[in-house]
Amino acid sequence: MESSGLLNVEDPIQIFVLHTIFIPRISHCLNEFSEAFNNHAVSTEGNWTPSQFWINGMIHSNNPLAHGNIDEEPADVQLYGCDPEAPLLQKKIIMSLLSQFL
Repeated sequence: MESSGLLNVEDPIQIFVLHTIFIPRISHCLNEFSEAFNNHAVSTEGNWTPSQFWINGMIHSNNPLAHGNIDEEPADVQLYGCDPEAPLLQKKIIMSLLSQFL
């Protein structure tokens, strides 16, 4: 459109209209493509779909995010996330913040 003279990229109104019209259309086309791709059978993998692969990976027992594999509550909850080897300035800020809650 720019090379044919139909679009002036310096005009903010034309750019706004271009975004308003084409971004939803492009987004719709991408959603249709991803739905089709995620649900097509992969013949070399026993005709499973990419969605089935993802779900199987999520529920597999070796997945660290699967139910029961998530780390339990840390032993020292009050200092969880604090790095004792952090630079001194950050350490002072963290300790002052922690003292407000302790």
